[in-house]
Amino acid sequence: MKKWLTGVASSILALGVLAGCGGGTEPAGGNGGSDSGNSNEKVEISFLYQMDDKRTQPYWDELIADFESKNPNIKIKGMSYPDVAKKGDYIKTLYATGQLPDVTLAGLEDIKLIDGVFMEVPENIVSLFDENALSKRDGKVYTLPTAKYIMLDMFYNTEIFKKYNLTPPKTWAEFLALCQTLKDNGMNPMVEAGQGVSGYILHNPMMTVMLNEIANDYPQKLVSGELKFNGPEIAEIATRFQELWNKGYYQEGSLSFTAPQKEEAFMKGSAAMVVDGQFNAAKYAEGSNFEVGWFPLPAVNSADTYPVMYGDDVGVSAESKHPEADWKLVEYLFSSDVYRSLIAPMSATHTTKEAITYEQNYLSTSMNEISSQLKPLTSFMKIESFPSGTTEAFRSTAQEIAYGADVQKSLDQLENKFRQLLE
Repeated sequence: MKKWLTGVASSILALGVLAGCGGGTEPAGGNGGSDSGNSNEKVEISFLYQMDDKRTQPYWDELIADFESKNPNIKIKGMSYPDVAKKGDYIKTLYATGQLPDVTLAGLEDIKLIDGVFMEVPENIVSLFDENALSKRDGKVYTLPTAKYIMLDMFYNTEIFKKYNLTPPKTWAEFLALCQTLKDNGMNPMVEAGQGVSGYILHNPMMTVMLNEIANDYPQKLVSGELKFNGPEIAEIATRFQELWNKGYYQEGSLSFTAPQKEEAFMKGSAAMVVDGQFNAAKYAEGSNFEVGWFPLPAVNSADTYPVMYGDDVGVSAESKHPEADWKLVEYLFSSDVYRSLIAPMSATHTTKEAITYEQNYLSTSMNEISSQLKPLTSFMKIESFPSGTTEAFRSTAQEIAYGADVQKSLDQLENKFRQLLE
């Protein structure tokens, strides 16, 4: 099962497998199974976390110090992703090279489906979680999601919409007409980050809502082969996506923008809309000098659904030498105050049975109110019946199409790759 991972190892290792921060840098895989945590013997476990502009290094340093003060026999060797945008590749490299940390938070989407990577979560911890938030394999839970997000959809500048008498669209035709009105008035409809993930709007949310409109069991049909990535249904969706670029609906230069440049362009008012997730709601609400609105991107004929994801999973390596200490750290992460501090900066919703509340920004509050009237759909990129590697394969295809590649040829390659992954 590791063979498909090894191809990325050498290139990602160049990023610095030992590029961690906090209490230490080296991953600490092991041979698994030995006792720790309850004895007086001091043990050390490694913890990989996502350090970003919302949860900075001082935040993680303080969290680790607090845990160690409460558990003096456990030492945490902290490490952060050297590049958050490439965290999926990074964690796969650690796994492929036998350096998986004892406890990892975030970036587990592709490896969490592989047998033998993570320990089964003890029942006393599983029982703390909302059943709907948990993913199971053969009835067992191996990773725990820390957050529920409204996934990628459309943030918009309410002042620009008001100026041109625009309202959130209910169909794809209405969305195209909205974009054309903006363009005709010399306004950039959208901005994107070609050096980040310029295929965002295709893989999330277009695929989520448009495929669901065709068949709500589309994941099973894709896996069985009844639907194919190079079939007419997905070709039509991908063509719609490419037409947004061909018609000039993205701000000039978008294909060369980084994610921070994209965000800055929107917050400065140079584009009317931007596709992003609830995790950036606070940034847009606080960083824009105008009120920001949100709407779910419509399918062809409807706008009554929206993509959601349960993510930022926590997993304990099956090879860890000190599982008792690992699970103590996991329980600590989900203790009320600590858990609140984890999800609040991301504008996320709790995944536990215990309601974790905090004061939300106006934009996230509005998103929750609007979405409460709609049907949630599991984000296309989080479908767990898809084999490991699907996310990267589709994301790469979406990038190619954004850059103008032949849609059918790109989808032919994706279909072949998907069938290989299924094998």
